Amino acid sequence: MTEFFGMSEDALWDRLPAASDSERPEILQVLGFRAVHREDWPAAIAFYSEALEGFQKIGCDADVEKCAHWIARCSGFMGDHDSAISHHEQVVKMRDERGPLDEFGAMTVDAIGCEHWDAGRHAQALPYFADAARLHHSNGSKKLSVDSARKWIQCIDRVGAWDQMAEAVSIILADSDQIGDHAAAHLGAARAMCHGAGPHSEMEERLKKARNLVHSHDDRELEVELALTEVMVLTSQGRRGQALRRALEAREVAKAAGTTYLQACLLLAAAALDVDRNPKQALELLEQAQAIAEATKDQQLADRASTMILETHENLNSNGGRKSGPKSLLPGRWAKSAGAAGSEVSQ
Repeated sequence: MTEFFGMSEDALWDRLPAASDSERPEILQVLGFRAVHREDWPAAIAFYSEALEGFQKIGCDADVEKCAHWIARCSGFMGDHDSAISHHEQVVKMRDERGPLDEFGAMTVDAIGCEHWDAGRHAQALPYFADAARLHHSNGSKKLSVDSARKWIQCIDRVGAWDQMAEAVSIILADSDQIGDHAAAHLGAARAMCHGAGPHSEMEERLKKARNLVHSHDDRELEVELALTEVMVLTSQGRRGQALRRALEAREVAKAAGTTYLQACLLLAAAALDVDRNPKQALELLEQAQAIAEATKDQQLADRASTMILETHENLNSNGGRKSGPKSLLPGRWAKSAGAAGSEVSQ
């Protein structure tokens, strides 16, 4: 293929009609590579797809894998997540047949998780990030293992798979020496303990460690995540008045930090904690969260906010104006610990 890389595109097109069965896919692969650099994703996919078929016919597995990889990448850039996943899976299967997955194989597993995540399929993304973190950890790729483990924690938060948090946290603490990573790990552990995944007695200690790390580290997003976790811990301890104040205080920090998802979660948490005392304000908070979710096209969050608004209206109407909050006002990470807040907040 080296000779083709040095040729102009016009020369490649001139060469293509007379190319042999082994030369044609090589030329197409180079044309695909040039299209990638132009960011012409449809053209790149077309070139790589035809090249892949040609390499399959002549039994050149290494180049089949390269073509599948680039088809996956270009499909992802175009938002065609299913095509990206299908071709990434082809790469993983080919590499798995040759033995244990190496670093590139683990990165491809992580890429499948990213495609599911970008498509809003957080539950499907979770096992891929988990596998990628484990593979990178066992391969000694520490930076990559931490990256995958932090994505794993994001999925755990979204879907409530709290029993997996301890393993994700242990990988981060073992493989990273960064303050931000350790803070995120301890915050994740504290959230899981709020849901019974781990000793409840250690929850405060984890939160204290995280708080000290966050305060020594300039990271606005972690500051907001700390506030959210504090709201969860306070709520789980029955200190709902304090939890509400903390959620309301942290809204502006979240807004300034530009952390839209965390900002929406704070709004939902505050609404859950305030609905009995001040249903009008709770509905305003819910509508703000809904607007954020819709603006960021976070369908899961938008659906949750809409459900919460309807439940609040229905409860108020069915009780003739008597305040009684919805059964569960919070998405994923918050549902259990604050679910009772709607009917108990008074302090």
